[in-house]
Parts: sequence; structure tokens; C-alpha cells
Amino acid sequence: MVQKNIILKVLLSTIISFLIFVAVLFGVDPDRFEFFAFVPFYLSLFIFLAGLFFLLRYLIGRISKSESENDLYNFSVQSFLLASLAIGLLILQHTGHFNIVSLVIFFISIIFLEFIISKK
Repeated sequence: MVQKNIILKVLLSTIISFLIFVAVLFGVDPDRFEFFAFVPFYLSLFIFLAGLFFLLRYLIGRISKSESENDLYNFSVQSFLLASLAIGLLILQHTGHFNIVSLVIFFISIIFLEFIISKK
């Protein structure tokens, strides 16, 4: 029962964040509201991607019949890190700092964060 509640909450937050993302995408002029369009755009995209990755990973786990209570925690950590990677790369490109050095540092920090989280 707890798993169904978690999945329902993730599904609802994913749908709501997608609707917010679409509203910001089509409703805000980025030249006029640079910072105020930047934060909701990337935040709603991050929540949408994290929820989408979580739900996809959950469905893959259901198909392979390897689900336990600890799997939901692992799914959430993996989806958070994957969404962080995608949004981080988009922000680096948006700010003009997308080069090989920043890319390597960013990947190393995400991998380091994964090792820290997986040890707990």
C-alpha cells in the first residue's frame, strides 16, 4: 500500500511539473524575464525528468519482477542523479561554460555523489 501511494504521488508531481514546464516554455519571454524564467524552467524540468526516470525505472523493475522496498529508494536516487546530470549539462550549456574541463569536473562530481549515496 505504501508503494502505491509513493508511485501515485510521484506520478502526480511529474504531471504537474510537466504542465508547469509547458506553461513556462510557452508563456514566458526569456529575453524579458531572464532570471525569473530560468529558475522555474529548469526546476520544473528537473522535477519532471526525475519523476519520469523514477517511473520508467519502476516499470522496468516490475517487468523484471525484482522489486523490494529498498528498490524504491534506489530508483529515487538513480532518477535524481540522472536528472541532475541532464539539467546540469543544460545549465552549463545555457551559461556558456560547456567545455571539456567543466564537463569532466561535472561528471566526476556526479560519480562521487553516487558513491557517497550508495555507501549509506
